[in-house]
Amino acid sequence: MAKLQNVSARISQEDAEFLAQVEITGAKTPSDKLRAIIEQARLRHIAANDFESAIASMHDLLSPINRRIRHLESGNEIHSELLVRVIEWLPDIVALIVSTDCNREGSNEDEHTTENLLKLESGVADRVFRLIESVLQISITKQCACYNTDLMRERIEPVIELSEIVKRTHFNN
Repeated sequence: MAKLQNVSARISQEDAEFLAQVEITGAKTPSDKLRAIIEQARLRHIAANDFESAIASMHDLLSPINRRIRHLESGNEIHSELLVRVIEWLPDIVALIVSTDCNREGSNEDEHTTENLLKLESGVADRVFRLIESVLQISITKQCACYNTDLMRERIEPVIELSEIVKRTHFNN
């Protein structure tokens, strides 16, 4: 284990209250919490350098709210497949953007810029269209797996209309 260093800092009353109230797994004291916050910042910094670290970081970020939603759903005997799919999708898209070569500070602005932007755009398009397909799958039946079963039907009609316009415009020439 690395040698620990003492660090002293003056913080505002508001920050002290936040630190006292914030819940961080495994951290009870203000010192434990500060170490955990530094570790989280370190992981975010590392995540900006590679996709695998970024996606793990995004999953960690969304995990508490995902667990809370699942708990509330269980207690209320309801389920939203839409929320499941979006929460599964978010880490991937954010990790792609965060870990992109375009996000590297200190890199030569001209070096591979167009190639990196094209690669990023392609990756984003792949993920967005996978989400669209996934949401369309939810909309197949009238009784879709959402809290509000009318929600998908109401929202999908304009999407279908736009799809038909795109189809006529680009594919019927």
